[in-house]
Amino acid sequence: MKISLRDLNLIKSATKIWEEISEINNVQVEFHKLNGVVPVLLIRDLYKYPDKVHEFLKGLDYWETKDFNTNTIVRPGLTHVFTEPLYPFFAKAQTSIFEKIFGVSQLKVMDIYVQATGGEMTLDPTSGLCCYPHVDCDVFDNMVDDEYPDPVFVANINLTKSVDPVTTGFWSYKNKHSFLDFTREDKNSITDFYNRHEDQTIDQWFQIRDYEDFKFETSADMMYNSLVVYSTGYIHNPYIMPEWFKDDHRLMMSIFYNLNPQHLDFEERDVDNVCAAWEHFRLDTLFNYHPRQTAPQF
Repeated sequence: MKISLRDLNLIKSATKIWEEISEINNVQVEFHKLNGVVPVLLIRDLYKYPDKVHEFLKGLDYWETKDFNTNTIVRPGLTHVFTEPLYPFFAKAQTSIFEKIFGVSQLKVMDIYVQATGGEMTLDPTSGLCCYPHVDCDVFDNMVDDEYPDPVFVANINLTKSVDPVTTGFWSYKNKHSFLDFTREDKNSITDFYNRHEDQTIDQWFQIRDYEDFKFETSADMMYNSLVVYSTGYIHNPYIMPEWFKDDHRLMMSIFYNLNPQHLDFEERDVDNVCAAWEHFRLDTLFNYHPRQTAPQF
């Protein structure tokens, strides 16, 4: 095939590249409860060409994730944030899988980014909150608010080639693993914790286990080219020892989803699987609604 000088000078569409390399395998979905309490979904060997996906993601532009008006860091490490018009295209394959699992006609992608982190990453010296466990939703908010919905679950895809383990830790706060179990007192207490630590002067990542009312419970250890889904309401944080990821960054793509019961739409033969998925992730508790109640009545 003859390649002209014109072809060499032109920029190749990233859309075309992603279409070529992002094919996923015929995957099996596994449901697990870590330590018997934290529900997750696991997919192994996700992409057909993971090394090409790794190189594509590594070649993106990465910036400090900061508010440049106040010069404060939003999250540690470096981040590439995808723009909203790309969400449906970039997450199409994963979204199709999750719509089938949860029995909905559509899912709303709230955010997609790739994060490059490591034990030696620099933090915002005026706040070390990112070192502490958190939830990805407002504990006082309604996650199905039509105008300002919160993400209900997140899918993390590990494309890290480092020899160090890629781990997401899960904690309890006052012996509760999810904000679904928080009382008003618990919500006020954890908010007070963050307020007390917001102005803490820290300029280097550190890893905690048990600290004040937080207790380290379990972790999700991710293999290369695997995907793990968990509820944004479970208390979690990256687990990164300071000596890890000095040879290569911890490279993780995160896709945040909002789910609305109004979009339930599944075949009668799928009702048991859909109900099991909702119960596994406690969506029936979150929404105070069970898929068996949805129309049409079976």
